[in-house]
Amino acid sequence: MATGFLAICVGLLFGAREERPHLELTCGYAETISALVDEFDSADSVNTLDTHASHALDSGGVTMRGIFQHPLAEGKARLSYDVAIPTLGDDDRAVMLFSAGLRDGVDFSDAERAPDGVLCGVEVDGFRLLEFTVGDTQWRPFAVDLTRFSGATIRLTLATDADGTSNYDWLAWGDPTVYHLRTATGKARPTRVTGGVAVTLDALERTDIRPFRLEDARPVEETGEDLAASSATPLTGIGIYAFAPQVRIQSVASASHLLFAGKDYEVRCTVENVGSAPVEDFHHVKLAVSGAALRRGRADRNVGVLAPGETTTVSWLMRGAARRET
Repeated sequence: MATGFLAICVGLLFGAREERPHLELTCGYAETISALVDEFDSADSVNTLDTHASHALDSGGVTMRGIFQHPLAEGKARLSYDVAIPTLGDDDRAVMLFSAGLRDGVDFSDAERAPDGVLCGVEVDGFRLLEFTVGDTQWRPFAVDLTRFSGATIRLTLATDADGTSNYDWLAWGDPTVYHLRTATGKARPTRVTGGVAVTLDALERTDIRPFRLEDARPVEETGEDLAASSATPLTGIGIYAFAPQVRIQSVASASHLLFAGKDYEVRCTVENVGSAPVEDFHHVKLAVSGAALRRGRADRNVGVLAPGETTTVSWLMRGAARRET
């Protein structure tokens, strides 16, 4: 009797288990097309009490870099950029990702100047693609699909409207950035990721796009499985587009202004990571020197770990040219 009861319980448990659909994984890279905070000085701003870029905007006690925009009581405050969208591949996307919230400091108990929220919009060439209202101090994530503008230069506008009074309409745009989500295949696919953009498709064919960050580098497949497992609804597809480091040479020069025949000299190369992700050991980023004889060491040198915005200098000791007999 006890054995039969146990068999029935186990059967019910297995029968109740939800079967998740097959998950299709796409991989690639999230390449920055336009970081609006960095390009703020090139934008046109109108009808505003105050609009400025900042590397420290707080909403709900969380700090992000972003753009502060306070509209006038009448009319729309507009901040417009010219953004060139590259020609996209068949499986690529262009998206703008950002967060939005009221900047901390709003006095919601102020009876004389009661906050009434701010109406926000994202426009391309004068057409509104997204509209939402912000009435609290808390970051909320948003995504705007710009794929249809492949190969075009667009006029991208961040707009706010007091929609009543301008009391405490302290709108903060959190790190608005336009990305090219470039799909990669074969050996060009990223193998490990420290952060990037995840594009998910659920069983109801709803798409969600948002950035993510990891504490440590992890395999792409494992990252996709973990993000899918944490989804509230079963997913049928997920794209992991890794933020990639981008190493740019800032300078190459000898350590001394004067070089002498027969005397060794040092060559220094300074590079900066201008990408959105750190250079990690697994990237195997190296610099190499050629065209002259080394005194010692290897011609290629590892850059090592390099965070976004950081610089490092690599040097080589070169053999001085022999004196010429006259």
